[in-house]
Amino acid sequence: GHKNDEKIFDENSWTNLESNKIENYAKSKTFAEKRAWDFWRSLPEDSRFRFTVLNPTFVTGPVLSTVEHGSATIIGRMMDFRTFLAAPKVCLGVVDVRDVAKAHILSLKSEKSDGQRILITNEKPTWFSDFRDWLMEEFKDYGYLISPLKVPDWLLKIYAKTNIDPHSKAVVHRVGPELRFSNKKSEEIFGLQYIDPKTSLIDMVYSMIEKGMIKKPPLRKFMKNKINKSNKCHPEISVAQEKPLAA
Repeated sequence: GHKNDEKIFDENSWTNLESNKIENYAKSKTFAEKRAWDFWRSLPEDSRFRFTVLNPTFVTGPVLSTVEHGSATIIGRMMDFRTFLAAPKVCLGVVDVRDVAKAHILSLKSEKSDGQRILITNEKPTWFSDFRDWLMEEFKDYGYLISPLKVPDWLLKIYAKTNIDPHSKAVVHRVGPELRFSNKKSEEIFGLQYIDPKTSLIDMVYSMIEKGMIKKPPLRKFMKNKINKSNKCHPEISVAQEKPLAA
């Protein structure tokens, strides 16, 4: 819902509720946050409770359960060209779920975050084509058929109007230039050192395969290192999970 020449997105940025390009989900999140701030600020200062708003971007990283959610659904579909034929020209902020969890814990421990609105995200933007390239690099030898194609903007807009795929309507409004983000505030208050998007994405997919959320590849290739609960073929999952919280 922002203009293409939007400045760097930070804690002063809000969803443009007047835009007709914003889906109801995004609007509901914005309305809820605004009402929460209004209520908190309406209280006498001596009656205000501890209140912090953490705003993560697109959340990736290992899943704990098989419950479907937005990012897992999208990434799962990307693992098979039959459900994700081409990558749209969409840029987004990405954050690992472990960093989001860490920020929540640190906000409870520190009064520095009280009364603050904090963006939780990697500063470096990520394109859907980056997701596609990383997945192909990591999983192509396992038999997963990930589409190397990019969908032209004009074709995506036509496809969205067909109502064949309801998800395409949400995507088409996000087509555009590279987005820029600032995570300076989260680094200053929490001392966060973000897990990079590529590591986060790969960890996510391995965990989804382990839990059966991603179907077996259409080309059945036997992996030399079988994906199992010990994550022997991808040890950095367990290593990343054991990183201590910032002091």
